[in-house]
Amino acid sequence: MFNDHCEQTIEALGLPARFIGNEAVESIERHETFVIQTTNRRITADTVIVSTGQSNTMHVPEWATLSTCRHVFSKSESEEQENVTVVGGGITALHYAIARVNKGHHVTLVTKRPLEPSQSFLRPLLEQLSLPLTPCGTPVLDDTLAWTDGLYMTGPYADLVLGPFARAIYGGQEAARRIVPQLLKAKQKV
Repeated sequence: MFNDHCEQTIEALGLPARFIGNEAVESIERHETFVIQTTNRRITADTVIVSTGQSNTMHVPEWATLSTCRHVFSKSESEEQENVTVVGGGITALHYAIARVNKGHHVTLVTKRPLEPSQSFLRPLLEQLSLPLTPCGTPVLDDTLAWTDGLYMTGPYADLVLGPFARAIYGGQEAARRIVPQLLKAKQKV
């Protein structure tokens, strides 16, 4: 029912014509407007809302077909071992690793790159505007989720303002309740 509602809303607002898919954002910079560079195009905008999410599909690589390998979201139960290797550097992998360590297990975390709380596509903007970061490296946002004028952060970037539900549907709803009034105010000034 929820999916049907979403599809109807998307169609009613004419969003398919404005959707750009399968293009990674390579950088965001600010000049007179924000300039978003994707793998295929350059987009300008007065306002940017960064809304990164998590994949809703499990990816199990071919090498992980051993009986002792399982995906953290797998429905199959397996006996927890004392020594565990967690492959992945996302928030789920980190939470899982911490949970296992807290149970007294020996955990090895394997990632394809060093752990770091900021996306590479934000780095040019971060450096250009000297945007503030918390000691743990996340954006310092105000109550409206603005990192700077016209740049709003949601999802994992809003954890410290919205709390643990920031990445869930309710977190998206709360982000909209905070951001939309700011967009309406900006529109009235124009």
